[in-house]
Amino acid sequence: MATRHAAFAVGVIVVLSTAFRLGLALLWDVPWIAPDEMIYGLVGESLWETGQLSIRGISTPYYSLLTPALVGLPLQLGDRETGVALAQALQALAMSLAAVPVFLWGRRLVGPGWGLVAATLAVVPPALSYGGLLMTEALFYTATAVALLALARVFESPSLEWQGLFLLA
Repeated sequence: MATRHAAFAVGVIVVLSTAFRLGLALLWDVPWIAPDEMIYGLVGESLWETGQLSIRGISTPYYSLLTPALVGLPLQLGDRETGVALAQALQALAMSLAAVPVFLWGRRLVGPGWGLVAATLAVVPPALSYGGLLMTEALFYTATAVALLALARVFESPSLEWQGLFLLA
């Protein structure tokens, strides 16, 4: 019963954080941080159109695959404004999902109550306003939380699954 309530509470934290971050993001005109957002948007569009990380047919080395994959699909929609808003929503959700690994890790260390506090604190920092922009920070933040959880579990009980998740994250 407590696990079910905790899972519901983490879901509420993620939903509220996502709504708040998206609300903030929609107040700004995108792209706000040039040229990063423009590059990730264009690379994402190209990824979904051609399967390549490029801008107008020119290869773009050193850019992540995950952010263009996340923001590129909504930008493929016919209406640019709707596509950008959907991409911002996905970014806000991706960043808010950091509450899940933080809760899972915190629950193991200090119990479910304090784990919920940790999950809440994970989505509170003002710098997370970048979550609604078309940049890598949203996925990086959550991937880092997953990597740290996996690393802690590797030290606790080494297994190929946790090592693989750590390396993947």
